[in-house]
Order: sequence, then C-alpha cells, then structure tokens
Amino acid sequence: MRPHEFWGSTPHETMVFCLACGRAEMGRFRRALWEAWHTAAFQRTKRMPNLGVMLRKLGGPEERKQTVGEVLQQVEWITAASRAQAEAAERN
Repeated sequence: MRPHEFWGSTPHETMVFCLACGRAEMGRFRRALWEAWHTAAFQRTKRMPNLGVMLRKLGGPEERKQTVGEVLQQVEWITAASRAQAEAAERN
C-alpha cells in the first residue's frame, strides 16, 4: 500500500489490506517450506520416483472451499484497492 492509498483508506480497509498481504506471505512461506522439504527428501532417496507418476499426482485433492467470511474479506480488499485507484486517478 502506497502512502497516498494508506491516507485515503479507512482503518478497516487498511486492516483488510494488511490481512490479505499476510495471507499471501504465508502462502509463499508454505510453498518455500514445501520445496525445501521435498528437495531434502529427494536427496536421500536411492532411486528417484517416476516423474510421470508424480506429475499425475499433482492434480491432488480438490481445493478447500472458501468460507463466506473469506470471500467477503477478499471483496472488501478488492473494493479498497479499486477505491484507492479511483482516488489516485482523480488527483491526477
């Protein structure tokens, strides 16, 4: 969030933005952890698994459905971002 976006936002919009940023950062952290774990696991294996089989498994289980609260939180974040862009365009 840029300074002009911050000062043009309500405390609630700022909180929603911060929560969304934290959630995105946690996702990046989880991916890095997953990659590190699997890299270490593959280093210890004597025989690498078949790549084709592994790629087919990547389809994996269905993603967890979002709760109503999570969807509303994302809508509020998008609204806050759109409002900030509109205000910035008005200033120019």
